Amino acid sequence: MKTKPTTIIISNITIDTFNQLNDKHGENLLCLCSTISIPYQNFTSINLTIHPVCLSNFIDQKWIKALYFENASQYGVWDFRTTAFSQFELLSSFCSLSEEIISQMLIDIDKNELVTFYLRSEKQIQMEINGKIESLKNSISSRIISFLTYLRNTNQAHRFISALNTNLIIHIRDDSEDDEDLKLESYDVGPDSVNDKKVCSEDIFVIDATFCPLNHESITSMDRTRMKCKSNPIIINGFLTGCTPLEAILRSTLDCLYETKCLQLLFDYFPNLKKINFNPNNSILTSEHENFSVNEYLNNLFIRNWLPDIKYEKYFHKCSPSLCTYSITNRSDLSYGITLFISLYGGLIIILRLISSFIIDVCMKWKCSSKKRNEHSPRTLVEQQRTIISKSIYRVKRLNLFKNVNERSEKSIKQQKIITFVYFIFLFGSICILCLFTSLNSETLAITVPNVSMTDYDSLEMLYSHTLRCPCSNKAISYERFVSLSPRFHQLCSSGFIDTYWMYLLKIGYSPRFYNDWRNGAYQQFQLLFDFCKLANETIDDAMKRYLKRLFIVSSVMNKDDFNKQINSSLNQFYKSTAYNFGLMINVSQLLMQIDQLYTRAYGSGGHEVGTNLILNGKADEIDKNKPLKLQFLLNGIQEMHSNKISCICAIDPHCQMSSVIYAFGLATTSNNGKTPAHNVSGWVHRCMHIDSLLLSTFECFYEDSECFPLLLRHLDERIEEFDSPILRPIDPLINNPTMTRFPPNTTISIMFKEIMIEQWIASSSYKLFYEACAPTHCTYSKRIRKEDFIGVIITLISMIGGIVVSLRIITPHLVKFIYGLLAIIFKKKERQQQQRRKRIELNIFSSRDFESNIHRLTVIHYGRWATRLYILFKFITEEWRIALINSFVSDLSVYSPNDYRRFLSAHIQYLQGLCLFSQELVNNGINEFLSSLLITIELLSKQDFQNRFNTFIQQSKINTPILFSHLLFITRIVNHGNAFMSTYGTNFIYSTLVKRNSRSYAYTEAIIYDNECSCGLSSNCTTQAIFIDRNSSEIIPIEGLKMGCTPSESFHLSTLECFYNQSCLNLIYQYTNISIPLSNTSNYFPPNTTINELINHSFVEQWSNKTNYSLYYSQCAPLLFFKVL
Repeated sequence: MKTKPTTIIISNITIDTFNQLNDKHGENLLCLCSTISIPYQNFTSINLTIHPVCLSNFIDQKWIKALYFENASQYGVWDFRTTAFSQFELLSSFCSLSEEIISQMLIDIDKNELVTFYLRSEKQIQMEINGKIESLKNSISSRIISFLTYLRNTNQAHRFISALNTNLIIHIRDDSEDDEDLKLESYDVGPDSVNDKKVCSEDIFVIDATFCPLNHESITSMDRTRMKCKSNPIIINGFLTGCTPLEAILRSTLDCLYETKCLQLLFDYFPNLKKINFNPNNSILTSEHENFSVNEYLNNLFIRNWLPDIKYEKYFHKCSPSLCTYSITNRSDLSYGITLFISLYGGLIIILRLISSFIIDVCMKWKCSSKKRNEHSPRTLVEQQRTIISKSIYRVKRLNLFKNVNERSEKSIKQQKIITFVYFIFLFGSICILCLFTSLNSETLAITVPNVSMTDYDSLEMLYSHTLRCPCSNKAISYERFVSLSPRFHQLCSSGFIDTYWMYLLKIGYSPRFYNDWRNGAYQQFQLLFDFCKLANETIDDAMKRYLKRLFIVSSVMNKDDFNKQINSSLNQFYKSTAYNFGLMINVSQLLMQIDQLYTRAYGSGGHEVGTNLILNGKADEIDKNKPLKLQFLLNGIQEMHSNKISCICAIDPHCQMSSVIYAFGLATTSNNGKTPAHNVSGWVHRCMHIDSLLLSTFECFYEDSECFPLLLRHLDERIEEFDSPILRPIDPLINNPTMTRFPPNTTISIMFKEIMIEQWIASSSYKLFYEACAPTHCTYSKRIRKEDFIGVIITLISMIGGIVVSLRIITPHLVKFIYGLLAIIFKKKERQQQQRRKRIELNIFSSRDFESNIHRLTVIHYGRWATRLYILFKFITEEWRIALINSFVSDLSVYSPNDYRRFLSAHIQYLQGLCLFSQELVNNGINEFLSSLLITIELLSKQDFQNRFNTFIQQSKINTPILFSHLLFITRIVNHGNAFMSTYGTNFIYSTLVKRNSRSYAYTEAIIYDNECSCGLSSNCTTQAIFIDRNSSEIIPIEGLKMGCTPSESFHLSTLECFYNQSCLNLIYQYTNISIPLSNTSNYFPPNTTINELINHSFVEQWSNKTNYSLYYSQCAPLLFFKVL
């Protein structure tokens, strides 16, 4: 029996029906979804278990404020009262950040859409959803941890000073009775060893947090530089203290919060806990203690359990398949065989009857003709042929298959012969048409090939690329199965310049005499380079692991070109996003360091330095011995190369810098204090911050063909010989090989940093491994074939010949008679007309049409770009305006009153400029990522589905654009406040001291108080109205919308731009700065009283415009065929 493929259609699909069909037919089953785009929130939920500390009272502001001491800097680094408030505030902030990230992540998951044309099995859905959710979670937490690590390294290298006196102590030494001889010295805090030179400026140290029973007033200045209480301290289990509160809390395990006895100890030492009715028995954490550090908890966003709950039933109902189809191959049924047999039987009877009678007739005539040939003389062959032809013609003429005994007239016989002739013509024509139609008739045949090898697939793909489909048995494949990825870093990150020996040489090779000698900052800057290379390596390694763990979702085998295109697009997007996120991390940190001007100190010998960037603000009061003496910060500046004169102030001029030099001693006259440059370090610049000096420098000096490097080593050697420790190991310079690097020697380090120090990405993808991982069980393809071969045509002809013969024998006589009758009527009518009149008829037939065809050229239009029109605010924020503002101020901001807004106006303008620049980069990066991503669809989307899908993508892009930037800003701000870093503007903390005559005292800190008794020790967002103070009349003039506060960045976040929409306010700025500012146009979206914080959350974008063109999508999709199920 003949076999043929059959498509089975099943309607009224239920989950049970689908499961049964899926178990039986597997990949051959297709159930078309009614809804192809389904948001995750319709069938997925996330069950989370958060660490109990983030749900407890220990992160409540009441608890945290109860731990605050105004004199916390006086207790000593070892005492938990010094850092408890800061540690719990950091812990609360980390919990808050994690909660915000989780909340946003859940929103992203909910808004994410599962695009599925065909219903998928429960296992496939779970694998895909779990993979996407896990990838999203790991990606976000990894970026946060990387930035926090970078921030910790940067803060350590810059030696930012904590107001809690945990990493540096300012000593005031009085060796005489004259106030003018008071000397300020700075001492690093370090471990409890007099001879141990390891200090907080060189490394990170933590110790067990304790309560020291000694009165803090009895602790000497030198004892404060050692991390140990001299009395019998009481240890707080699971909590540490150290150089900064951040490092202490990250390494703490929080054991105390699980112990009633330990909580009672806190209750005894923090009297304010009594005011909030704190009960240790009711506050203890009751869950199982895991003994992990806070840093480990933060790595997981304080999530203890993460369990996606996927409701397959809901997915099924949202997909709502109306029917399912699958193909089977069946043999022809019995009824078809019986019908064919009867047809063949009838045809064979007629054919055999004709043939048998014809053969007998021929045989008889041949026998008679043979006898006659023997009786007569033989004839020639030509004569015989002529005789046969004439007889055949005669027989044909006499042939009459429609004889009728009742119609034997000559006319009737003639008509019967004509009917016979027409009958034979119709019969012959019918047979020819039937043979032609049967032989040319084709059908689309679905062919299934099991166990297809890759070689067979390639062959099939070349022949049947449009219809070939090989369903994967594994529809979710991790990239690591077929992609290998590795970076090649710049030679710096594997050179001797980040080796510990080089670091040692720089560490002992400093020059204490001159602040801006290259050797003074080289150790910190190369330490930053070392940390950066390490972080880059860790970040790239983590990013690669996350990328390779991602799932490559594919329903069937892709051809090699499509596979390579999709992998390359995915890799390019990975490269760009990784580099961009890393660059943004650096930029955010740099911006806030420049704006807030955190207090730091230069490296000095023996863990202390005389230069402190502090001056005494007034004299010690001889009458009141208990009245503290205030210390005033000096803003950082760059000294001139040949003198100690300050050439520029870093707070005002962010581009303040000079060439980096090495100084020699004793080679100059007294006029320049012996400050004579001996050697210029080519390519290196000296700026206010070590990170700025490093990023804007080049490594020209350190290449083998440079004359600078040997001289630099010689100067280091001269300095090191003073320690009787000459350079023992050779330091190999860098090699300039243009074929191996894309960064020439004069490339700034910032450019290399923003490329994560990567010279080249080495990526390879194996189509063979992908094919093996996909593991198609079978392949199906369609091809058009002839329905019948030669034997089939003969069988069809035989089966139908009987019906044709019978039909023609019935139809032909009637047809001929009808034509005869019709012709007779026509002839009679024509004769009648000719008799009435004779008329010559002339027939002229001609064509006068001109055919014109307009040929339209087919234009292949590439994928349309999303046209986005961004209206960024603050058109007045230009570099020229900022420079004009700088030039209008005096170089020494200390001449202004501490509350005069002119001290902070430059910082606010710089911050606004940086925020606008970052926002534009964020938006452009988001747009580029969106436009460079691939829209992958296995079938043409309808116009409505296309529009809905793009609207979802665009909305998600708009929401996600500012999130990373906001998180990085938030982390920087909480770290700076949690560590109690001081601003040299003197706006959050100031040093005070009680001078002891003829002895050594130390400086403690006091927090600045703003409106509503808001203390910068408690909160970083304390503010007051920005004002100008007239230097002549001391008149106070408020400035609309602008704020001053603990730091310039924090106060600006709470400011508005109302002043720039008010001509009177602009005139006020002009009056005090001589700068003319054009009046800004009123925003259509943001009202004037919108805070900068709100603008940041919207990326400063007023309006998003996008265009989607379905026609272009259609032309790019280029569908090959359409089908519908009837």
